[in-house]
Amino acid sequence: IAEILEQVVGEQFTIRFMAAFRMIRLLKVSRMARMLLMVPYFQLLVSGLQGAVYAMIWSFLLIAILAYAGALACATLLGSSSSCDPLNPTCTDNSFGFGSVGSSFMAHIQLVLLEAWPAVAAPMRDQSSLWVIYVAGYLCVTNIALLNVLTGVVCETILELARKMPQCTYKSHERDVKEIEWRVQ
Repeated sequence: IAEILEQVVGEQFTIRFMAAFRMIRLLKVSRMARMLLMVPYFQLLVSGLQGAVYAMIWSFLLIAILAYAGALACATLLGSSSSCDPLNPTCTDNSFGFGSVGSSFMAHIQLVLLEAWPAVAAPMRDQSSLWVIYVAGYLCVTNIALLNVLTGVVCETILELARKMPQCTYKSHERDVKEIEWRVQ
């Protein structure tokens, strides 16, 4: 669309038109934000997430500490066994991802997120089969335990807020839905 407008009316008008178009799209986003204020269930969800922010921050901090501790250990044990320079493009050493604390930290974050974890674990496995136990334990502690506990904290906070909300009947819920539909139109 922008290319056609540029050919027809010129470049300056196209830039102004695109800026106005972006503003219209931004207004649609603000309309969706207003929708969050009208629906009590969305208010409950947003309040629950706000209440769980502290638990999320502490969980992410604990994951970062565990990743850093693992990065130090792996950079020391796996990075020191490097037989070639990792900056050399012809280097075929498997410990490339653990040569420094920074790259080892990123490898541990990949393990936490389960992002290509077999590729991260392969150089460790090639070094010694005991590293497989380390990777499995690290995955269990960080991914399964911490992230599931974090999900549980968010759910528990939302349920606690829901218990504090007044109970509504079906008729009042139906009336609220009709009122929201009327406001949206």
